[in-house]
Amino acid sequence: MFASIYDMYDKSKYKRAIFLQSIIRYFPSEIIASATTTLIMCINDHYPGEASRLQLVKELGLTLLKTPPKKNQPKLDYLNFGWECMKNTSDANSFMECAIVLVDFAIKNLNSSAVNVFIKEIFKKLQEFALNTTAGDGLYMKLEYLLVKVMITAKDFSELIGFENLLGLLNYFPTGVKNKLCEMMLIFFVQNNKKLSDGFLIHSILQVAKTLHDKLDLMSSEEETTRISKIISSLIKKIDFGRDLDKTLNVLTTARGMFINLDMVTESLIYHVVLQANKAHKLTGGKHNQKTL
Repeated sequence: MFASIYDMYDKSKYKRAIFLQSIIRYFPSEIIASATTTLIMCINDHYPGEASRLQLVKELGLTLLKTPPKKNQPKLDYLNFGWECMKNTSDANSFMECAIVLVDFAIKNLNSSAVNVFIKEIFKKLQEFALNTTAGDGLYMKLEYLLVKVMITAKDFSELIGFENLLGLLNYFPTGVKNKLCEMMLIFFVQNNKKLSDGFLIHSILQVAKTLHDKLDLMSSEEETTRISKIISSLIKKIDFGRDLDKTLNVLTTARGMFINLDMVTESLIYHVVLQANKAHKLTGGKHNQKTL
């Protein structure tokens, strides 16, 4: 059935994106997956228009998410073709709609290093849109959805997202959106990391936490202050460099200077320092030297 319908479509003089979109959407995903290379060639050959291409790339991706191709090459072909179609567009919303689908597909079908490269390229492109003052709230809502998608599906969000790119991008966003995304990321780390021992990652996370700390003022509600205090305190409790107590104490000292206005966070820092003193006592067997006193 698919072969005959596609043959009729392929021989038609009047090719419309809606026809190919319907074929991709309504035929079983297993059949579409087996014809991935053919469909990519068709989109490339017959739809030079940007809008049609991006719509078809998105539609094909949604179908391949249900049933991906069995071999790796068609998977790579789809992602490479999708990125080629996306990277030159000036339509931020179309870009984000495709990006959400392609990132989801990449995370589920590629190794983490390949996904990392792909996501970083997407965030570089997003910076161009964020710099555009005419970018609307829809773009930011799609970015939020993309972040949630990455968090849900990625095994190591900290590795995939590339904090340098992300933090730079967030600086262009409206304050309310930026704070919401920062809080969402910190909650993710609290829920998914038993211990934080990577110095660069900890620095990046504390910078995100500082953004939330600095937005609080006398007008902030008690509920908001308590909520943010609990998130930051939970992160601090996870900082642990093992036997390198000096390194842990240095980070705690830095954190004390960053979060001076939150009593709950100060209490958590004091408690964590006491724990380090207790750990030092155990490690030395009670026989302290000048360094551990």
